[in-house]
Amino acid sequence: MLGRTPVGVAYTALARNAAQVPLFDLLRKPENKHREFFAHSQGNLILSNALQAIAAVDGPAGLAGYKVHTFGSPAVNWPLGLRKFEHGFTFDYVAFFAGFDATWSISKVGLPGGIDMHGFLVYLKNDPAFVVNRYRVGGWGMTFNMDEDGLAEALIAMSGNTRRIAAIFARLDKKHNSDADDVAGLYVKRLRKSPAIAAAIRADRSLVALLVRILDDGWTSAGEKAAIEFLRGT
Repeated sequence: MLGRTPVGVAYTALARNAAQVPLFDLLRKPENKHREFFAHSQGNLILSNALQAIAAVDGPAGLAGYKVHTFGSPAVNWPLGLRKFEHGFTFDYVAFFAGFDATWSISKVGLPGGIDMHGFLVYLKNDPAFVVNRYRVGGWGMTFNMDEDGLAEALIAMSGNTRRIAAIFARLDKKHNSDADDVAGLYVKRLRKSPAIAAAIRADRSLVALLVRILDDGWTSAGEKAAIEFLRGT
């Protein structure tokens, strides 16, 4: 009888790829409803199919809570209403299969250096640049506008992922120094309202040292001094 149920129909449709049915079952578990997923290359096709099956079986509400990050995605179709952040190197041939980005919603990075511009480790290494570029307007090393508030909010959404947060601030400090202290100040302002996240950040002394150095670089305003004191717990 399973084959006649919505879940059974989904199993049949997904069975063309051995990874899709287990992923479908895994994603539907209650404990996985509020997780972030990072997919690379063909993994985006597998994830997209599993999520579309969930939307068909459980309705649009079944997708609530998921957050998807794509790297070098060839996938054309994703379920509507999904929280999705796409990333692709400008000349990644695999990403070309997804078609032209008419919405300009894919965060782009130019040439990553080296021969391989599609490998997962190359994408992972450039994650800080992808995150920053999502909130930046510019090119060829020049920045015309930075949505500092939006970037600070995105960093807060990373919660206690201190390794990723530190890599992004290191990128800002190195490549966008004039924006780094403003983003750090806005980030700490939000930390004050999120005690649990603040505790995780303060526990990472190397990240605190990086944030303090960014905030204390050059002329330090009263607000930046207060942020430094908050980070140090003084």
